[in-house]
Amino acid sequence: MKRDMDLVREILLAIEGSPHAIVGLPPVIYGYTAPQISHHTHMLIEAGYLRAVVDRSHSVTPDIRHIGLTWQGHELLETIRDPEIWKTTKHGAATVGSWTMGMIGTLAKAAIEAKARELGLIG
Repeated sequence: MKRDMDLVREILLAIEGSPHAIVGLPPVIYGYTAPQISHHTHMLIEAGYLRAVVDRSHSVTPDIRHIGLTWQGHELLETIRDPEIWKTTKHGAATVGSWTMGMIGTLAKAAIEAKARELGLIG
């Protein structure tokens, strides 16, 4: 299954948007299947952006429960939260041809800095 960075962003936003710090199960994201969401949630756990209880004892597909953002997950989300920053970041990544998390963070931070300059917040 190919990694979908829009889905990654939507999962992070959904978990953060929960009224509780920990959500019971992977969120439901319109337009994506349960296996897609589960796979991407698992990748985010492996990458350290989410913390969760993962139970591999009951089936071939691991059960993911008690999901929350890590500090690193909050940091990533802050860089890609704004829809315009996200749009600019995606355009830059597509132009470069790289969708690594490191590249996403670098491009998003550059877009945030450019916006802050435009607003006269930094020199």
